[in-house]
Amino acid sequence: MYKGEIMESLIRNIKVLFENENINEGLSRAKELYLDTRKVRPDIFKKLIAFDPTLQLDPTTKQYAGKGKYIEWMARMYAKRKIPAAQIGSLEIIKIFDSLLQKNIIPVESRDINRFQSVEQLDDIVRRHEKTVTGSEIKKGVKDVDDVDSKDIVFNGEFAVVVDPKNVDTSCKYGKGSKWCTAAYKGERNYFEDYYLHRKVKLYYIIPKIDMKNQKYEKIAVAVSLDGRKEYFDYFDDHIEPATFSKIRAKLNLPV
Repeated sequence: MYKGEIMESLIRNIKVLFENENINEGLSRAKELYLDTRKVRPDIFKKLIAFDPTLQLDPTTKQYAGKGKYIEWMARMYAKRKIPAAQIGSLEIIKIFDSLLQKNIIPVESRDINRFQSVEQLDDIVRRHEKTVTGSEIKKGVKDVDDVDSKDIVFNGEFAVVVDPKNVDTSCKYGKGSKWCTAAYKGERNYFEDYYLHRKVKLYYIIPKIDMKNQKYEKIAVAVSLDGRKEYFDYFDDHIEPATFSKIRAKLNLPV
């Protein structure tokens, strides 16, 4: 075959994949604007499709189905030479972007893929938000806490969450139900500011995600003094010996 005939054959083979009468608008527009006009080669177009998580190839019909939310943007970026053929693998970022969208982590103003003028811009917004943890993920298995704000988290592990309360409200929120004087509310005197502001004691609250088999370990407070000395308090505000806390730390797989 001559080069031109090979190209025509590739285009025909690609078109077969799109002959579904229910073809989505995104894929249809991308095909019309970039494949049919040969701004994007058929082999490249097929590679681009593989990076669109909203498109799936039906193994029975051998045709693509799905929303096709990203294929037109990818084809446009390639046609404008903003994605070199050797760097097509960088489009894996789209799958992460879509996953963050499903979790409502990407800000509203950044949810439209078409606002990004390059893969680098898309990568930047993804990197800024991919470590954000959703409320439902944090709350999974956490008892007696209505909501855990990601900005308060210092550690989120498989068996426990550790939060850093920075004011009376968050101290009461995460210490809810305990006998800690730093989590007292409803008319009781709260000593959080006395510890945090005046004594400069840093407080961390450990909230297990697993059954501790003992109510007094349902929540644990760690007080760290300026000199680095640490004290541990159980749910009832009783001291926990360092040796006992070491066992709890190992059970919850907490960082040192």
